[in-house]
Amino acid sequence: MQEFRVSSNSYGAELGRAGGAVVSVITKSGSNQLHGTTFYFLRDSAFGAANPFLAVKPHNRQQQLGATLSGPIKRTRPTFLSDSINTYSTFPAWSSF
Repeated sequence: MQEFRVSSNSYGAELGRAGGAVVSVITKSGSNQLHGTTFYFLRDSAFGAANPFLAVKPHNRQQQLGATLSGPIKRTRPTFLSDSINTYSTFPAWSSF
């Protein structure tokens, strides 16, 4: 992303009559180098506080991981962008009558 702009009130007529805000994003053009990013997010009940109204602490685990890869197809030619995101979750099942 090269530039982004958030207009929340007095924006021009070319943006229409949208309520709230308008977000404008300008992306960079491709380059002749290979680029990539990775990320990992972990949310586990071992890191959180216990609920004082429950006798036991339920097991809750969420993992998100992903990667992006971009680069040229040929030098000074069109570029490609590929990404992958995986989500794994385990949540307890509670029943109350």
